[in-house]
Amino acid sequence: MKGLKPALTIVALAVCTFLTLTSCSHDAIEFVDYNAKMNQYIKNWNDSINTEIDPNHDWNTSRNVDISVLVNKEGTLRILTASAFNGTEGRVTLMSKDVEEGEIVSCTIAIPQNIDTLYSALYDADGFIDEMVLVVEGNTATANYSNLAAKLVMKSKPAVRSYNGNYWQFTDVSTLGTPATSVPSNAVHAHEGKPGIYYIEPGDSRINYYEGASTIYIKSGNYELSTSYICPASTVYLLPGANVKIKDSNFYNQSNNKIFIAEGATLDISMIGSSSQIASKVVCYGEFIGSSNMNLQLGNNALLYLNPKAKTTLKNLVLNPGSGNDAELIVDGELNVTNSLKVQSCGHFHNTGTINVGSDTQVDYGVASWINDGTYTTKNFILRCGGLDVINNCRLTVTNTFDVELGGNAQRNGFYLNANSSVTTKDLKLTTGTINMGANSLFEVTGIFYTFNTNTQYGFYGPTSGEALLKAKTVKLANNATYQKYGACYHNNLIVASDNHFAEVATDNGNYPMIYKEGNVKMYNKADSAPVVIPSYGNCNSGYNGGGGDPEPEEKMWYYYAFEDLGGIGDFDFNDVVLRASAPANGKGDIELCAAGGTLETYVYLGSTALGSGREVHDMFGVSLATMVNTRNRGEKAFIKIGEYTGTSASNLDLSIRVVNKGYSQTITTNNKNGECPLAITINGSSTHGTWKWPFERQRIDNAFPEFHTWVANKDADIDWWGNK
Repeated sequence: MKGLKPALTIVALAVCTFLTLTSCSHDAIEFVDYNAKMNQYIKNWNDSINTEIDPNHDWNTSRNVDISVLVNKEGTLRILTASAFNGTEGRVTLMSKDVEEGEIVSCTIAIPQNIDTLYSALYDADGFIDEMVLVVEGNTATANYSNLAAKLVMKSKPAVRSYNGNYWQFTDVSTLGTPATSVPSNAVHAHEGKPGIYYIEPGDSRINYYEGASTIYIKSGNYELSTSYICPASTVYLLPGANVKIKDSNFYNQSNNKIFIAEGATLDISMIGSSSQIASKVVCYGEFIGSSNMNLQLGNNALLYLNPKAKTTLKNLVLNPGSGNDAELIVDGELNVTNSLKVQSCGHFHNTGTINVGSDTQVDYGVASWINDGTYTTKNFILRCGGLDVINNCRLTVTNTFDVELGGNAQRNGFYLNANSSVTTKDLKLTTGTINMGANSLFEVTGIFYTFNTNTQYGFYGPTSGEALLKAKTVKLANNATYQKYGACYHNNLIVASDNHFAEVATDNGNYPMIYKEGNVKMYNKADSAPVVIPSYGNCNSGYNGGGGDPEPEEKMWYYYAFEDLGGIGDFDFNDVVLRASAPANGKGDIELCAAGGTLETYVYLGSTALGSGREVHDMFGVSLATMVNTRNRGEKAFIKIGEYTGTSASNLDLSIRVVNKGYSQTITTNNKNGECPLAITINGSSTHGTWKWPFERQRIDNAFPEFHTWVANKDADIDWWGNK
């Protein structure tokens, strides 16, 4: 038989579930016809809920865990439901405490029953965080900060200058050598010669070191070199103060040469003409000056490094070495390309500075690398038929069209936004290929996202941990196609927010566009109001806070005490009185009155202490007994702080209500009897935002929360039933 055992229905129930339904400790008069009311309540429970109760049920969604944490410095210790370094909404504080160096924090805290991993975050006064994982084993969890290496200390804002490249490793420029600041004593003044160590000085107008590898020093001063030839495997140093203008590419188009431009030195290529090619390794710590009509190509084994002080302008820049060779462009300064920047074949591009491209950025074919760790602005960005490492770690702005057409390479290659980065584009075209997003990354389409996927493996991928946001004003099918089964494909932890998304149709015959979703994909119909928060990461990501979601977001956990007052004899909405207690901070927490769905005179107690200055709950809300509060939309009245508690576990407080009816009263408590039908339930808030929404008036709890039945039958069921509304 489902429900309570028959014998329990005929007992003169002085006990039923959480009740201490004997004489009230606050008033020694019992309810009139109390036994009849209780019998009717139990019958209604059996008829309505109709589920066998777990005999061990304690009607509390939290469990107590003993934690022990040894801290190694002064600060604030927080026990969290998720990592402090996620940088996004999705974690709550279960306990916080100000601590001293060497202190051992040992206490009991309440955690949601379906959580088995906690995070211990130790914040110092400057906002630095030491974080350790607390794996809950049984009812204990421990952490020892004295064993945590100092190198693991980091700011709560994760670093963004890293990328998940698997193929090309960029040259560490420091391994090539360092600029020179003076001429060595064994150097000879000569503008041409056999292999040796030479220097040139102002007045020299050409150089010609043609018979073998040499080392050349260019002293401080102004130069205009009409011709320049430097034999392969040579090294050239522009000393501080050297301002060198060259008129031909021979200065840097010999393989295996290294050219170092010291801070305070300048290499000016603006006089060469419209076309030039680099084959040497040019390491610029000073200035590298081009021109708006210069077409510069990096050829076989070439490298160009622009330091943070360099500001260079070119018309076109192409990384296109021959087959089997490589070329690298590494920018830490500012590069302006008035027309196009192309990375092709075995070209490899890495930016940590500022890039502005007037027309197209193309990653076209071969095994090219394009890595952005700085700010990059271009009119169009085209990824087509190649590119093994195409990764944005910071901010990419495309003023016109972002185009991904990878063809047969689509499943191997793709475009990556790592954690905390952002892309903003007017329009997006994604047909064959993938866009892969890290935690807290943002891809914003201010115009139209044109999609036409031919394979479910294409499309957008969110992270496997954390969340990413695709924000698009409009999503529509490319070329107005109507016959492809998969119009758009979304994967993993991805939020898709769009004002106007093409509709999925109710058919599976492959003749109509469909939206393919895999994993924890969520879709919203307003681009600016998805209930997600992406924090700002400076120049890399301006952040996003669309609002929505819970109307009262909380960073700390709240524990709710939901009571039935027997006035309705079994509507089971558990909103006659709703209280909540906050997670403790320094051993104390707040108690608030959230709702009054009953119409009987009711008072609230913590132990034997009357809360709310002893006032009746309706009176505290400023309404009459006949008025229900916060059971129509949960936002009619602000919650009211009615007291505080002392302790570290907020889910086992001795809270009770005293209900008065026709001169008689009865106390309903949370001193529950296991396995019997409840008049009160203790429910922790969501582990991602810390709050809970109780049922509306006359909305039975199992209708509001369909998985409630599973929990009734098994108190240890691994389900978040209370967040399922």
